[in-house]
Amino acid sequence: MTPPPRRWYSDGRLWLIAAALLALPLCLDATSDPDLWWHLRTGQWIVDHVAVPHTELFSYTAPGAPWVAHEWLSEVIFWVVYHGLGLTALALLMGLVTWSGLLGLAWLGRQRGAGGFAVGVVLLLGAKAMEPVTGTRVQMFTFALLCWTLVLLHAHITHGGRRIWLLVPIFLVWANLHAGFALGLGFLAAAVVGTALDAAWQRRLDRETIRRHATAAIALLLSALVALVNPNGFDLYGRAVLAVGASEHRLIQEWQPPDFTSLSMLPLALLIIATAGSLLVNRRRVRPSHLLLTAVGVAASLVAVRNIALGVALLSPTLAELFPLRYRLPARPMVLSLIGVAAAGVVLVTSIASVAATTEPASLARAFPSCLVANLVAGGHPIRLWLPYGQSGYAINAGWPSVRVYAYGEETTLGSTVIDDYVRIAAGDATTPGALDLLSSSHTNAVITSPGALATELATAGWRTIAAANGETLFSSADGISRATVACAG
Repeated sequence: MTPPPRRWYSDGRLWLIAAALLALPLCLDATSDPDLWWHLRTGQWIVDHVAVPHTELFSYTAPGAPWVAHEWLSEVIFWVVYHGLGLTALALLMGLVTWSGLLGLAWLGRQRGAGGFAVGVVLLLGAKAMEPVTGTRVQMFTFALLCWTLVLLHAHITHGGRRIWLLVPIFLVWANLHAGFALGLGFLAAAVVGTALDAAWQRRLDRETIRRHATAAIALLLSALVALVNPNGFDLYGRAVLAVGASEHRLIQEWQPPDFTSLSMLPLALLIIATAGSLLVNRRRVRPSHLLLTAVGVAASLVAVRNIALGVALLSPTLAELFPLRYRLPARPMVLSLIGVAAAGVVLVTSIASVAATTEPASLARAFPSCLVANLVAGGHPIRLWLPYGQSGYAINAGWPSVRVYAYGEETTLGSTVIDDYVRIAAGDATTPGALDLLSSSHTNAVITSPGALATELATAGWRTIAAANGETLFSSADGISRATVACAG
């Protein structure tokens, strides 16, 4: 008897659609990355000067220091979208970029035989695991491109053809978007090695299989070479390697290992545990590539929070393929699945509206010292501003070039001495050289800080209070601004 034709809504397809729609809101966040603001200002500088900067622009603590602007193309995209369409549009664009990577992983899982239900569950778990590092972030280009190059590699190893040569132009663009392309090369090389081990283990290492793997290896080599076509040449590889273990990153939470005592890391823990459990339950189906990519993905995720998205890209296809639960959603009544899709659509629309609300001036004023920086700009004097690290990018975007900052997100360019001194100032350190000594020696003439040891020292040393807002105070030294010109609420 001929089996009935498969309906488009059978085998979990509607569930997968609903899961994909629910995953998109997890990719949306307009302002959680404080580096967004100086990326915008850098993009504007590049557009205005039709050049890529090679020396530090925004600080007064490391002026003229060599700068490998490895994200220059991303910053141009950020500025063009922001300038033309606004911050909400930029947030939506980067949300869609991230979402496209998740869809690529879903497609890869389906191509490897995973059912719609399993792919949908893994899609949501992966999206939730990487939520702490998604949003309007340059590194989301790396996540999406890694996902789609894994899809491309799988298609080549499985079916052959010439599509593998698309890696070369992809890496040409990727190397100018973000230095994470170097990790992408490494992960793809691991995938090639893993699938070659699969073929050898299964005794399918015939001439065609060898040819496909050799072609993939050559394509990766050419991709590594074409990545040198960037404004920084060989220095870009140096930046990618040095950034991994730079001590200056200690101020940035996403460069630290994940803290599994935090609830935000629970989805990552579940993803790792579920993948390991699936490998154990399905021991007979496990291939060397499963073990290799799982090990690489877990290691990457445990090194730094910012790598969680890359770990998701490596773990998700294996978990979907080996997902231990088999469940086929009923084809009828279809109304249940359609309700799920409709509910996911409502969540998506609500999330977009919420993101738009966070980009309103009033919301930004609550999150960043907009009024205090406005006083500095209105004063018309050159300002050397110390303020909390996470707010420096905003000050750069709102006040540069009249306002320059002590330290900001390009910490490897600033160097460890600047970061060490920043930490001492933030703590209000009174030992020699103390916070006041460091501020004086750097000719800092304005400070934004909240109540604490530093604020007390400034007031005691005669720094003037210019304005206060949202629990923070703007102090000025003798050669800073003399009075507030912009009224601040709160």
